[in-house]
Amino acid sequence: MRGLNIADPKQTIEGLQQNLLQKLLKNTDREMAIILELILKKYKRPTLEQHFKYLGSIQWIKTANKLEADNLILSQAFRSMSRFIEKLEIQQENWDSNAIYGHQQATGLCEISFL
Repeated sequence: MRGLNIADPKQTIEGLQQNLLQKLLKNTDREMAIILELILKKYKRPTLEQHFKYLGSIQWIKTANKLEADNLILSQAFRSMSRFIEKLEIQQENWDSNAIYGHQQATGLCEISFL
């Protein structure tokens, strides 16, 4: 928000992108959710649910890079979620013990395979 209480357009766009992912997670029967899961399988990436439960920002970016060739909207949504998670990772009280793979602070310490 600025002096006139007008939301920054970039924040609004990122909020809508994150909202899209949330809707796809809740409604797996939607056509776009099915398309996303097929693309994720194509690139051997974890499901959307697994991204939310277990993966840190680096893994969201890796998936965004893969999605870019097939669906730019979903790729941008994954990048937006990565930036959101990255902001949460700064404060230790926001850390979820499950979401460690791809955590910004753990980069280079131990690379493991999710699949």
